[in-house]
Amino acid sequence: MRDHHFSLALAGLIVLANLLASPSAPAHAQNLAATIPLSAKPGSLAVNPTTHRVYVASDTGEVVEVIDGTRNAVASTIAIGAYSAGLAVNPVTNRVFVIEGEGSASGALVVIDGNSNQTVATIPLIWPLGLAVNPTTNRIYVTAGGAPSIHDLVTIDGATNTVLSQSQIGGEAGLVLNPTTNQLYGLDPYHGTLVRTDLAGNGGQAIQPPGAEFTSWTIDPASGRVYLAEAGANDEVTVLDGMTLATLATVPLPSFPLAVAVNPATDHIFTANQNGSVSIIDGQTNAIVATVPIGSQLAGLAIDPTLGRVYVASAGNRSVSVIDDPATAAAPHDARYFPQTGFRVDNDVVWDYFVHRGGIANFGYPISRTFLF
Repeated sequence: MRDHHFSLALAGLIVLANLLASPSAPAHAQNLAATIPLSAKPGSLAVNPTTHRVYVASDTGEVVEVIDGTRNAVASTIAIGAYSAGLAVNPVTNRVFVIEGEGSASGALVVIDGNSNQTVATIPLIWPLGLAVNPTTNRIYVTAGGAPSIHDLVTIDGATNTVLSQSQIGGEAGLVLNPTTNQLYGLDPYHGTLVRTDLAGNGGQAIQPPGAEFTSWTIDPASGRVYLAEAGANDEVTVLDGMTLATLATVPLPSFPLAVAVNPATDHIFTANQNGSVSIIDGQTNAIVATVPIGSQLAGLAIDPTLGRVYVASAGNRSVSVIDDPATAAAPHDARYFPQTGFRVDNDVVWDYFVHRGGIANFGYPISRTFLF
């Protein structure tokens, strides 16, 4: 039987507000968490989500700076023999791959041990451009060789650092790979085509995606969707089905997109824009949900889905900015919060009164904000 004397007494406190309750907290918003100064202008980036190291190839120099993602600080610098551009990481083997001398007849793929930051192999390549790594198969793929409009797909064994095969694929200037489906995607700017290659040997596909000029592209390994950043006539992101290459959506952007990346843990797509901002797109709705100002001459994006951090290179600021984008996690247990009604008892006096006089059994769940007589 309920204590009606207490119920009446609590009426002054509780209609005090049905338990000085407040609605549940709003969803997490993306915030600029840190800005990390660099010794050289940054170009491309890559992240190892296992070690939380961020590798930044200099845009004009010959170094790769290594950022400790847990401290948001530069931990070391690796010297590279020539102009470094493309970067990729195998988080399983902790190897870092750097294209040295991009677009040069005397280029190479440099292999770095992520534990020691020492070069363990240098694989000579002619006209290297695109780079992708499959951590599952430990294969590295590079577009290289031939004239500027014709390239070969070079397949390298990550265990031995030796070339396994080389086959002509066209003019792909860059590569992205879905390790889940083992599909490789290359964009051919000379012929305006996007090429999908099934690395298991089950054929492929080539299309001419809508749009005029694509500056960057990436894939979400969770959904299998391909995201193409288009600049020029239309500043937008084109969303494609990763297997059929059918257009699923186009997302208008506020400015010329320079880079695009996906956080598979949150299903958020990030674009680094010419106006110095980063647009954040919800992968479910294909709509921009936030914009974060960064700085000038944005150069690249990389994401650590484990830490829930997005890294943005700014050549103009000579820095890497860090945006928080954590996956939604279960909230720690809060005895004062009642998910049944979505309200929390904030006031200590009301909470003490509630707990020591029967709690839910006597008064039920809070159903409104607190108000006073």
